[in-house]
Amino acid sequence: MKTSRISLFFLSLCFLLLLVPVQAFADDFDDSGPLQFRLDHIELDDSKNPPLAYATVSWGNTSPSEIEYLEATLDLYSKNGKKISLAPATIKKDLVLAGDSELSLIADLQFKLVKDITDASQLDGAYIHDQLSYSPGRQTIPQANIETKLLSASYRDNKLHVGAAVFNIGDATATNFKWDYVIVGWGDKPHHDFKYTNDSGKKHPVLNESLTLEPGRFVKVSFAIPLEGPAVPLPEIKDISFRLETDYGHSTPHRINRQEIFVNNQRLDSDIVDDYDTMYVPLRDLAEALGATVTWEERTQSALVKKGNTSILTSVGNPYYSLNGDQDSVLNHEPRLYQNTTFIVPLRFFSGLLDSEVIYHRMWAKEPIELIIVIPRSN
Repeated sequence: MKTSRISLFFLSLCFLLLLVPVQAFADDFDDSGPLQFRLDHIELDDSKNPPLAYATVSWGNTSPSEIEYLEATLDLYSKNGKKISLAPATIKKDLVLAGDSELSLIADLQFKLVKDITDASQLDGAYIHDQLSYSPGRQTIPQANIETKLLSASYRDNKLHVGAAVFNIGDATATNFKWDYVIVGWGDKPHHDFKYTNDSGKKHPVLNESLTLEPGRFVKVSFAIPLEGPAVPLPEIKDISFRLETDYGHSTPHRINRQEIFVNNQRLDSDIVDDYDTMYVPLRDLAEALGATVTWEERTQSALVKKGNTSILTSVGNPYYSLNGDQDSVLNHEPRLYQNTTFIVPLRFFSGLLDSEVIYHRMWAKEPIELIIVIPRSN
């Protein structure tokens, strides 16, 4: 009889435990938990006693699982790691969706500060430290994320011909493509719209069921949109809006490293240097992936880059370069030698000189993940 009572007690205890939500705390994740908080703006109000800080914080769930019954307590720390908030701010939410790589949630918070914060400069470099209580929800699966970039537009044969790049900035391969419609537009008053709909279900030569597009890769597509009226002058490409609506499937999840660069569909496995928001890459690797040749002159520490009718002469430590014989400025981001062996240049600027677009996409996981795609405008 005693054994039966113990068994009954044990079963009752197990049943009660099943009813209690599983709790997780930020300390278990050591700032690598499912939520990321970014302090976007902060102001000091020193007229109050104690002083107050008004903060705008972007945040989101960067994990692959939903979060339920969240209670986040947030404290403010100075750049030297000292806690400067007297009491935490709190965020409560019943459900936080997963995979928020853009940190799309915004919170306006107020912190009471320790009394020795008397100047706004003391808040420079401040950051948020979080402690979380929540119940894990259902897990989501990696997905492809297809975007487009207009590369060219022209009139020919009573049609508007547009060329675009279709690229994948997700974390899974995109498959089984089918295009629905294309919209091209520009101008305000008047606004010009050109829409081409695939009413007949016509198979596109590129965007079809045989296409697979891994993260970081792109394909180029073109459309000839019949004109229903007279042609109107085309603005610059940057002033033309372009939308391509497609259906596609998702397969084969991909693990994306902290920072990955794909140049003309080739992964750049070279050293990458970040310097005050300027990304440097080896000139030879960048140029050759874009179809250019590079000639290095050791005596002058200079490189001559040639692609078609374009020639670029640049040298180590020189804030000026020569484009087709004309000297111009590199906006003070001069090329340099990395570890005294590798000639590196600003990625975005030199990609532009070689007639290429740079797509920059930032995702969040346990740390920021950067996916950069360099797409040549012409073949």
